[in-house]
Amino acid sequence: MNEDYKELDIFFQENAKRIGARMQKLIASKKMGDMTELLTLAVEGGKKLRPGIAILVYRALGGGFADEKDIIDIASIAEFLHSSSLIVDDMLDDDATRRGKPSPHEVFGHAASLVGAGAMMVLTFKIGIDRSTSVAKEAAQMCVDLMNGNQMDVAGIGFDRQQYVTMISLKTASLFRGSCVLGAIMGGAIYSNRDALGEFGYNVGMAYQIYDDLCDVIETEKGIATGFLSERKVSLPLIFLNDLMPGAPILLKYRDNKQEFTEDDYKELMCLLKARSCIEMTLQEAVSYTEKAKECWSRSSLVSDKWAKLLHQIPEYTRDAIINETGMDYETALKTYCVPKPETPDQSHLFLPMLITELQKEGVIKPEEKKDG
Repeated sequence: MNEDYKELDIFFQENAKRIGARMQKLIASKKMGDMTELLTLAVEGGKKLRPGIAILVYRALGGGFADEKDIIDIASIAEFLHSSSLIVDDMLDDDATRRGKPSPHEVFGHAASLVGAGAMMVLTFKIGIDRSTSVAKEAAQMCVDLMNGNQMDVAGIGFDRQQYVTMISLKTASLFRGSCVLGAIMGGAIYSNRDALGEFGYNVGMAYQIYDDLCDVIETEKGIATGFLSERKVSLPLIFLNDLMPGAPILLKYRDNKQEFTEDDYKELMCLLKARSCIEMTLQEAVSYTEKAKECWSRSSLVSDKWAKLLHQIPEYTRDAIINETGMDYETALKTYCVPKPETPDQSHLFLPMLITELQKEGVIKPEEKKDG
């Protein structure tokens, strides 16, 4: 346990248990027949990060602990939507497991899982309508955003930075934003405060997804995962590389699912990403959203110093939670993947020798043999 985040770790661990148990009771109470077992499997495990943040916002606004059941029910809206998205993602990516257990489509089939994902979305509307119009509207907006983001993901975005930003804002940042807004509604925040907290969540979510996509690249290099190679998804490092080297053969090959992308191809791609500072630029982009989140936090009118302080740690907490899964901390990632830039434009001629050296290290090309005489 990281001592810097000890209180947050305890908070999320304790709330994950309560939230998970309550979500299963909500599923059972709606008498969803054959869907009950599927939905129960879909919500098992996980950090329950989004509803945890909603509760954190609620408490930072001075909310008490009296109506904990209602608070958890409202906070769980974002988690139900997140779980519905994971059901679909696992089918599209043909992932057999999720959180150490079989994915729903592996157990119940694709058709039932699609129906289950839809049922989970309907459940969020029911929770919202039972509470207030404001909660129902926020649930509806998150649902619409999520569906539009999933549609963009399925259709493909190419190496288009704006489309990538739009897609992750809809698929990921929307749920973080919605979680904070739901927490603000529960805490009785005025609209200007809701907006500031919603922006806080949005920026946390944007940084979170950029780090998550980057870690897919890093985990593949470290042999922890293979999704980056098998799924051929576009993320910010590749978009930056395409901006610098439009039409590069290695990028065209990566996007062509008909061509095999070998381990040597991957090594070449990684060398280019590091040599052209694409990973560094990606880290900087994520940091910019983290800083925006902190600025939004400073504009929020929070009552409880204790909970406000924990909320302020969320941007770095979520960042480190993702990067630590690669076996590195944030500072190590910076040292490993950020190549020092030439101090002057005149040193740009060093790029090619540096790239050749990297390719030789990775075994993609052989070092030149020295000739006698």
